[in-house]
Amino acid sequence: MTCRKALGFLVRPFGACPIRLAVATVAMSVVGMLSADTPCQDKDLPPELCVSEARSDFGMVATGSAEATETAVNILENGGNAIDAAIAAALALSVVDSDASGIGGTTSMVIHLANGRTLAIDGTSHAPIVIDLEKFREFKESGRTYGYEAVAAPTTLAVLEYARARYGTLAMAALLQPAIEFAEHGYELSRIQIKWTHRYYENIINSSHYVSLIAMEDGHTVGTPGDRHCQPDLANTLRRIASEGVQSFYRGSIADDIEADMIRNGGFLRKIDLMRVRPREVNPLHTSYRGFDVYTLPPPSGGAGLVMCLNLLETYPSDFLAEDSAERHHVLLDAFRIAAADAQRVGNLHRTPGSDPLSKVHARDRAVLIVPGKAIPNEILAPPGNPECQTQGESTTHVSVADS
Repeated sequence: MTCRKALGFLVRPFGACPIRLAVATVAMSVVGMLSADTPCQDKDLPPELCVSEARSDFGMVATGSAEATETAVNILENGGNAIDAAIAAALALSVVDSDASGIGGTTSMVIHLANGRTLAIDGTSHAPIVIDLEKFREFKESGRTYGYEAVAAPTTLAVLEYARARYGTLAMAALLQPAIEFAEHGYELSRIQIKWTHRYYENIINSSHYVSLIAMEDGHTVGTPGDRHCQPDLANTLRRIASEGVQSFYRGSIADDIEADMIRNGGFLRKIDLMRVRPREVNPLHTSYRGFDVYTLPPPSGGAGLVMCLNLLETYPSDFLAEDSAERHHVLLDAFRIAAADAQRVGNLHRTPGSDPLSKVHARDRAVLIVPGKAIPNEILAPPGNPECQTQGESTTHVSVADS
């Protein structure tokens, strides 16, 4: 059985001083709570929801799993920089949190360099060239969101290699090694991973393509917390990438294997689609929040929603947002809802004369929708032509690393 979704950021400081100042943030295709090595102060909370504080003068790592966090810390302590550590953590997550991300998914990055430059690497995917629109329409109308027909061109490995080659210091084979070991020797399944696996189990148990990926050795059960899960096939693939290079995945023998598997099972992805994957550097979105500069990913990634939400929250006093009150929770919730709705139509808003949806002025105008004790109706928030606000998929994760 594979790990489904490890909720909770695991954050750890480290004590070794790496090469240069850099901050690498990787967004991969569940943001959770913050935890660290200090004891939980709230005895009523389960461990995965315990919030503690982690501090360091040398650097910090935040990921969605303990294994990935330790992987990144080890890279930093052994001389790698933040980009190296973020890449190794992302690869580890593709094994130990493979419902949230993987080498078959998409990745984008925001990087802040020692020279003060901040850049984004866009890893947006594209649809296969040979996609059959009628078959895809039938597939979409069936309500399924998984299967060979749903696969677009994966960008994760290309983005990670692009960042490593230009801004990292270590070889890709070295950064892949922890992920290979997790896949080969396994990792312990958590209680929440088991819970999420049960959620998806009924959807895919009848598929011979997937059952071996989620079931234990008896072919039926999904295991219990503490069970060790090994993925020898994934380990072999990662080992091939380490030996042959990332290009093997996009232009070489692995690309050939992917195309053959797609053809056998009715998928649309082809080797030519893999060869067309081209990460590109773009300017990040920028805003400020109470004196802090904030950089994030531009559309079509979700950074616009973050900018809008921070701008909305900045219209409220910081003391109010620090309160543990129903009024504060109401403001947070509706700010998130407004930002999510506006982010879906950011292109249309940009085309409206005199309107900048990412501006502080726009945020002040939208903040008047938040009325104490009254939720904003969906029809007010919904993008034009859509009866309800659309939601993003759940399968994503984040990695943040800073060095000194």
